[in-house]
Amino acid sequence: MEDYAKALKVVGPKRQKKAYAEEQLAKKIESLEKLEASYKEVTDRLAELNATFEGANRRMDTFKKELEDLQLKIDTGEKLVTNLSGEKERWEASLSDYDIQFEKLTGDCIISASVISYYGPLTSEYRDNLMSLWINSIQALQVPYTQHFDFSNFLVGSAVVRDWNMKGLPTDKFSVENGVMAKKSNKWPLMIDPQAQGLEWTQNMEGRKLLLADIKDPKYIQVIEKAVSHGRSVIMPDVGDDIDPTLYPLLEKDIKKILGKQMVKIGSKDVEYNERFKLFITTRMSNPNYTPDVSTRVCLINFTVKESGLEEQLLAKVVEMEQPSLEKNKSEQVQKIAKSRKKLIELEDQILSMLSTSKVSLIEDIELVKTLESSKNTSDDVKQSLESAEQTMKRIDEAREAFRPCGRQASALFFVLSDLNKIDPMYQFSLNWYKKLFSDSIISSRDNPFQDRIQSIMKEHTLSVYKNACMSLFERHKLLLSLQMCVKLKIAEAGITQEDWSFFLRGGTVLDRADQPPKPQAAWITAAAWDNITELERQMPDVFTGLSASITHSPKEWHRWYMSPMPEKAPLPAEWETKCEDKLKKMIILRCLRPDRIIFSCMEFVEQNMRKEFIETRPVRLDEVYKNSDNTEPIIFVLSPGVDPSDQLSNLAQSRGATIKSLALGKGQSENVKKCLQEGVKNEDWVYLANCHLSISILPAIESEIDNIKNSGSVPKDFRIFMSSNPHEKFPVSLLQRSVKITSEPPKGIKANMMRMYSLMSEFQKVERAEWYRKAMFGLCWFHSIVIERKKFKTLGWNVEYSFNDSDFSV
Repeated sequence: MEDYAKALKVVGPKRQKKAYAEEQLAKKIESLEKLEASYKEVTDRLAELNATFEGANRRMDTFKKELEDLQLKIDTGEKLVTNLSGEKERWEASLSDYDIQFEKLTGDCIISASVISYYGPLTSEYRDNLMSLWINSIQALQVPYTQHFDFSNFLVGSAVVRDWNMKGLPTDKFSVENGVMAKKSNKWPLMIDPQAQGLEWTQNMEGRKLLLADIKDPKYIQVIEKAVSHGRSVIMPDVGDDIDPTLYPLLEKDIKKILGKQMVKIGSKDVEYNERFKLFITTRMSNPNYTPDVSTRVCLINFTVKESGLEEQLLAKVVEMEQPSLEKNKSEQVQKIAKSRKKLIELEDQILSMLSTSKVSLIEDIELVKTLESSKNTSDDVKQSLESAEQTMKRIDEAREAFRPCGRQASALFFVLSDLNKIDPMYQFSLNWYKKLFSDSIISSRDNPFQDRIQSIMKEHTLSVYKNACMSLFERHKLLLSLQMCVKLKIAEAGITQEDWSFFLRGGTVLDRADQPPKPQAAWITAAAWDNITELERQMPDVFTGLSASITHSPKEWHRWYMSPMPEKAPLPAEWETKCEDKLKKMIILRCLRPDRIIFSCMEFVEQNMRKEFIETRPVRLDEVYKNSDNTEPIIFVLSPGVDPSDQLSNLAQSRGATIKSLALGKGQSENVKKCLQEGVKNEDWVYLANCHLSISILPAIESEIDNIKNSGSVPKDFRIFMSSNPHEKFPVSLLQRSVKITSEPPKGIKANMMRMYSLMSEFQKVERAEWYRKAMFGLCWFHSIVIERKKFKTLGWNVEYSFNDSDFSV
């Protein structure tokens, strides 16, 4: 028990402590459970709050993104509105214009199709008349069309035309129409191109991809076949009146499909046809006579240069030489303006293309907006640059206008030379030769620094044109040249009316004699003269009213004037001398009553309005021609009956230490000519091809050989080609235009003949004590000149008619 009691004393407190501890533990566990329950409640609440927070964040991110998207759309919309605001007015105006154009499209298309079909070979006057007829017909049928219709702008646009102008197409309306027809016609163009303007423009347009198929080359068909199969452009320059019939299927575009390939027949061969192929044909003949077989298969285009277009070219030339910086600046500005306008059109087209092809909403297409913004900035820069360039161009044009009289006069003179081929087919002058002559005249005019610069250039060039042209003209045509030059310049200055000049040339023809005043009974007034007088009074009443009455009522005074040995210098009766202060009007009366004195009157007219040099001709010095010639530029002697230039040529060769290889042309000489030319180049000799008119058929081959020599690049400096020929209508125009032409005939007048004889006497200068022989040589030259001049009297004073020439003088 004691032990129990002792143990109990030990265990009892422990039991109490244990019970107490268990009690405390139970309380703690209960408290823990409460805390855990509270913690779980808080944790659940926290999780719930976290979920709510995350949901709020997600919604906030969504709202932010929507806000950003909306802001971006607002910004994009503002940029679109800003960038396209400048286009709105233009688009609205364009839309209105397009509506109007669409309404009038039928009439415009009819006119355009008619222009391409019929305009080609016509001159500008006939084109204008034809357009008036078409307009009247369209109006009568009540077909809508555009007033003041611009054919070139309708089919290609002004930007394309400016690009063509930069590449050599003249800026006048006539030439631009030709360019449009050459590019837009369904037929291949055949350009009537005497001055090679169309050829030059085509070469600049097509560039290096253009092949040359020269009809003088026997292999030209192979060149065309290569171009057809490879899709290249090819040009056939300087064709004649005929085109090889083997090319007809190609001209007709007679394309056939064989085994899935497009084929065209050229000769006996089927050639694969490439759609990129282009064919251009040119001729130097100013008035070709093509058969219907040719003209119906091509688009025949009259590419003859117009006076206004040539005036601009020559104005550019004189400004380039007189003020190089000004012309260079103009050229740069023209290119800048053309590129700027082209860039503007490209940007406008790009904007419209992007707007029309966008697959999403415009305010969502960021790339579109960036491109539009970039295009807008570029467009603004281009517009500013364009405005600046146009203002600069305006100032440059104002400065260039000071030289306008030079360009106008030079252009008028070229057309005087161009018209000479109507008199003789050998009178052919190329535009390139004329431009070089114009440049030389500008340089020569600098020798007189004290004279007005413009007047100095004009005077020097006028005289230079006359002297150089006279070298190629027969004596009987030289006064006609000087008269034409004088009248053309006076018309350009408004000093002569076209009405006066036309009557002087053609006279008057009475169609209704019922109202014609009765002819006076005086025998010296012929019926033709009275017809001219009455028609003159009817056609030009402002000046000549009362002329017939004056002649009827004062026959003695008019008869006295009529019988005057030089009526062109005698004063007209009564008040008519005052009324006809203008020399041409007096010449018109002279033409009516004394046509035999017209030549003398024309000489006086030219001398009065120009200078005496224009009615005097000096003999051509062959040594001067030689100095100014080129080693690949033939010198052609245009012969007259009884004249042989061989002696002159031999004397020149002897003075120059050259050897002449002569060959008289005839049948079967083609290979001999080529051999002679090749040996001449090899040995640095002169080649003289005589009587070319007897072998017209081989002249194209000779020209081709000359081209080969020129292209070889190794032509000796002293090599020369001389040719002689009678005038022949089929002499190749291209060969004449590239050559120096010399008419070989005695000049008119004893003085001119004596000067010519002296110029030919190179041997006389080598004689010792030459003064002993001066009188003898003077007498010989005088006698020969008298004999030459007496040829106009035919057999009078001689037993038979005989054509004295230089051979008689040499004997």
